[in-house]
Amino acid sequence: MGSHLMQRLNAFADAFSFFLLWLQNSPVILSLLAGLTLPFIFHLPREERKNAPFWLKSVACVSIFFFISGTISPLTIQGLSYFFKSLDNNILFRVPLWIMTIIFTAAGLIFHIAARRLLAGEIDNLKHRMIKKSRLERNTRTDVRKVKELLPDSIEYNPLDYIDLKKGVFIGLNKDDQPQYITIKEFKTQHAAIIGTTGSGKGVTATVLLYQAILLGEAVFVEDPKD
Repeated sequence: MGSHLMQRLNAFADAFSFFLLWLQNSPVILSLLAGLTLPFIFHLPREERKNAPFWLKSVACVSIFFFISGTISPLTIQGLSYFFKSLDNNILFRVPLWIMTIIFTAAGLIFHIAARRLLAGEIDNLKHRMIKKSRLERNTRTDVRKVKELLPDSIEYNPLDYIDLKKGVFIGLNKDDQPQYITIKEFKTQHAAIIGTTGSGKGVTATVLLYQAILLGEAVFVEDPKD
């Protein structure tokens, strides 16, 4: 049992030593990969990093690994050489290696930024093709000529049939044609912004609210400048 465990440990040690030697001998490719992936970290706003998708967090972790084992590999390998004798313990002072890792990291950064700018339009077009639009879509520009299509169908009714100050201040019907009320306290302490297209009933709505304000004994002043 003990010999079997030792064999496994020796195999793991050999594999890890081989991995460290590969890192020592591959600083250029790792530096290039660091440059290609580092912008993924800085492109994301600080307040959104906690809620970033899993794949983006994974790329960020891999990018940090590439930076440590590639861009600053002379420093990393120098530190590891104190624990693993198979590594070069004089690599820290190799100026050409430092220059090479920095150049390839910068090359990766430049390529990433250039590719992002060139492909940004194509990526946006691909996203729009893959996303199915909904009438409830948000954070998009709306054509004012089509606003009426997004609104529920209007029906004809007499507001006087629903005004009942005991229930509150009548503000209209919901989508199920049921009257909606707000408390008198809310009506007196809140502002009302009546927005809509021409002919959508803004004037009728304002009249209904002002009529109820008069019934409540409120002072009402109306100014309607149009010219």
